[in-house]
Amino acid sequence: MTEQLKEPVLPTGRSFRWGCLRSLREEDAPGMLEWMHDPDVADKFRFDFMSMDEADALAFIRSSWDDNESIHLAVVGEDDGYLGTVSLKHVDVAQSCAEYAIAMVARSHGTGVALKATRDILALAFYSLDLHRVYLNVRADNGRALAFYNKAGFVREGAARSSLRVSSGGFVDLVWLSMLVGEFDFGTTLLPAGSLVECDLGEFKWRG
Repeated sequence: MTEQLKEPVLPTGRSFRWGCLRSLREEDAPGMLEWMHDPDVADKFRFDFMSMDEADALAFIRSSWDDNESIHLAVVGEDDGYLGTVSLKHVDVAQSCAEYAIAMVARSHGTGVALKATRDILALAFYSLDLHRVYLNVRADNGRALAFYNKAGFVREGAARSSLRVSSGGFVDLVWLSMLVGEFDFGTTLLPAGSLVECDLGEFKWRG
């Protein structure tokens, strides 16, 4: 009988300042499929998540435990339940950069948890991994996402015109945004004085 895979222990755990990130777990697969199969969420992504099934979600979760190129973490609520995934992809130590990505279930929209998760993973990028630049791309017709990235502090760099063919048969621009380490604002003013937890990322061991 094959031994069941276990999630790795993320040493920083809940010591992320905003307390909404942890390692992905197998029981997160249904929540992952929730946003993957939601047309209002998945329709604006570059990739076809609607065709993914539970086996695909589980394979992604398990691969995240020993991924030497990217960091994928669960965004969770106060009950530790899965609300989405936030990632630093293609971490390039030599070039001091990584690609940011986030996907959230619709019921989390408007709660502020995505912004908190974004600030935590950017703190990981800039403070623990000592990166200089974090970048992303998004479809130009994804207004909700563009507004969110602007609120989070990302700066628009430009657009790759008509670079993505969509299901309708047409083409859309891909907008590129980035944040440099000196532009990062952890958002400490959003919490009452004295309520912050130390952002101790020193134990996080990057395997790259």
